[in-house]
Amino acid sequence: MILNIIIKKVLPILTLGIGFSFAIIVGFSNVEIIPLHINIHGEVDNYGSKWELFILPAIALLIYLLMWWLERNPQLYNFPNSKKHSRKEQEKIGVELISWLKVITVLMLVLIEILLIVKPDLILWTTLPFVALLLYVCIKYTLKVL
Repeated sequence: MILNIIIKKVLPILTLGIGFSFAIIVGFSNVEIIPLHINIHGEVDNYGSKWELFILPAIALLIYLLMWWLERNPQLYNFPNSKKHSRKEQEKIGVELISWLKVITVLMLVLIEILLIVKPDLILWTTLPFVALLLYVCIKYTLKVL
């Protein structure tokens, strides 16, 4: 129970703090140009200002806030009629899905931000497990609710 709360509540906020802190550190460093995009071969194919590094944690923050709002408004979810689960049970499953998507997405975006500077060639291979995990969570909770 306590581990669940730490993972779903504290970890995303801590990760966002790390993401913005990393962007600030790089922003005030001597680095002027940073990699912004990696192609499918793991090669940097676009560079930009070091201040553009704030884009990924800002997107992560927006996703976090949107999913936080969705967690608190499960009455907005559109579920099919189910003979197996009541509306309340479906909403509980939906909130669980949203909370896991929030955690995984925030972690993935901040990891990408850090790897852009530290080791850009690892981005593809380190984000693939996150994408697989997102797919797994979506399938698991979709099957639960049906």
